[in-house]
Amino acid sequence: MSFTLSNVFSGAFSSVGKGFVPLLVFTVLLYILPTQAVTLGLRYGMGVPFGTLQAFEGNMLYVSIGAALVMYFMTFMHVSAVYEVCVLAMAGKPVKMGEVFVHALGNAIPIFAIYLLCAIGWFIGGLLLVVPAFIFGTFFSVVIPAYVTEKPGIFGAFSRSQALTKGHRWGIFGLWVMVLVIFYVLIL
Repeated sequence: MSFTLSNVFSGAFSSVGKGFVPLLVFTVLLYILPTQAVTLGLRYGMGVPFGTLQAFEGNMLYVSIGAALVMYFMTFMHVSAVYEVCVLAMAGKPVKMGEVFVHALGNAIPIFAIYLLCAIGWFIGGLLLVVPAFIFGTFFSVVIPAYVTEKPGIFGAFSRSQALTKGHRWGIFGLWVMVLVIFYVLIL
């Protein structure tokens, strides 16, 4: 299958459609419930709205940092589960919820490391007049799916992403630009 915007969108919607129930379950369990539990726990249990300056004063600083770490860990588990469910759905394989959950648990820390390395790369690229940041983002746009599906290791996932995007980088760049334009039009 060739890389076109049509194929990207049809493949994305197809995988979500095929794996809708597991995706919904993982989204509720690994993203919505933990986020709401932390937010409501801080607001009603501690009397402090999460994300306000009050949440970062005195002893609340430690509670807020702990809450943020829990939410991020669960978010990285969610990211892993979503990619794995979509890949399994696209391949027509059954989704075994327990196996996906265990994989997501094991992938959370490496995915955090990948996000951290990507953020550093984008930051350094942004300091170098923005163009290198776009190049970095295009080369490594599939680093997390490569890690989740192939398990090449953190640095191996970067190499695999670079190999997977070869020959398709202008299309990927165009897709990113289109997404950014749509995003900015919607928020205005």
